[in-house]
Amino acid sequence: QSILDDADQKAGVYAVLTAASNTTCAATGTWYQIQGVFTNKVIEGFTVSGTNIVNQIATANQYEIDYHCAVSCDDASRTPHVAIKKNDTVFSMEKMGMLCKTQDEVYSFSGTTVVSLSSNDTIQLVVQASDAGDVVTFHHFVTSITKFFLTRD
Repeated sequence: QSILDDADQKAGVYAVLTAASNTTCAATGTWYQIQGVFTNKVIEGFTVSGTNIVNQIATANQYEIDYHCAVSCDDASRTPHVAIKKNDTVFSMEKMGMLCKTQDEVYSFSGTTVVSLSSNDTIQLVVQASDAGDVVTFHHFVTSITKFFLTRD
């Protein structure tokens, strides 16, 4: 089997939040799944199971997960952070955040994480806020998962 065999296998996801949604961060330092309905514009080699994106590709590969979002907080001087969760592990080193200086003002930021995914690994988009009880509104959210490069285990 050559490396080109894997290169020919389609794999990726492109998803868009369909409407603004609120996520309540009840406790400080806790990651919460981003609420809302996402439409999968393109999905190859992955499935959606409940709130998880599930890898269906048998061969382990490195994937780049990009996201772009527009957020606001229900109070001033709050800092929401967004990260990627693989199975039960949050990639908090790659988290991205923004100080929302003004209540309900919309701020934009983006992030990228590279993860190794094997068959049946799950991905979730998660958020945490700087203060308990913060409500983070996601006005827009776009994410994509693409092969970063091919690997052999």
